[in-house]
Amino acid sequence: MVRIAHSTLLLAAVVPALATAAGPDKVPRISSLQFSGSGCPNSSGSVRSSGDALGDTQCFTFSQLGSDTTENCEIHVQGTGASSGWQVAVQGVTYKGDVRLTPGTQLDYFTQIYWSENAAATATLSGHVICAGPNAVKDAVTIQQTVAASDAAWSKCIGDDGNTGILNVNFRPAVSGNDGHFDFNSADWNFQWRRC
Repeated sequence: MVRIAHSTLLLAAVVPALATAAGPDKVPRISSLQFSGSGCPNSSGSVRSSGDALGDTQCFTFSQLGSDTTENCEIHVQGTGASSGWQVAVQGVTYKGDVRLTPGTQLDYFTQIYWSENAAATATLSGHVICAGPNAVKDAVTIQQTVAASDAAWSKCIGDDGNTGILNVNFRPAVSGNDGHFDFNSADWNFQWRRC
C-alpha cells in the first residue's frame, strides 16, 4: 500500500493545543447528510456515513468515486444538538482507494472545506501522485491532508439552538498524462474544537 502525506498545506503550522482541546459536552448529531457531484450524484445513494455524530472524527464510504479522468464528490453535513459557545473545524482528511498510473501519468487531488454561512473562508488542500516510471503504479493508496491552523474554516459560534450550520467538503481527484485510473472508497474527517 502506498501512503501519501503530501499536501500544499500539510507542512504548515502545527495546530495550537488550545484549538485541539477537548470538545463540548454535547457534540452535534447529523441532522442532514446530502451529497452532490459527478462522483456521487445526489440521487445515487453512493455515500454512506459510519455514524451520526460530529465529535472527533467522521467516516464516509463511496461506491461510485472512480474514473480515468476526473470526478468530484461534495458532502454537505448539518449538525444540531451541540453545546453552545463552541466552534468546530475540519483539521484533516484521509482518503483511501486504489490508483493505477502508467509512466508519465499523475493523479492530482483537491479538497475544499467551507461552511455555507461563510463560503469565502474556504480551506483548500491539494497534492499529487506522480508515476515517473519505469514501472506503473498499481496499488492501494492512503492520502492524508492536514489543514494549517491559520487556514482552518471554522463554523459559526454555536448558539443555544445547537445548530452548527452546514459543513461542505468537496474532494476532486484528476488524472493527467498518458493513462491512469482511480477508485476512492472512503474518507475520514478529523475535527478540532475551540471556545468562542
